[in-house]
Amino acid sequence: MLQAQRDISDYLMHRYNWVRPHQFSGGLPPDRAEEKLKIVSGIS
Repeated sequence: MLQAQRDISDYLMHRYNWVRPHQFSGGLPPDRAEEKLKIVSGIS
């Protein structure tokens, strides 16, 4: 059961952070929008 919960959690986090576009960030997933912000602000 724990493996199934972990698999579902991993899928959802991947989908939310890397695949699913967000209207607020101009259609970018959160992780990609954050990377773009770091480049613009000079934060590494």
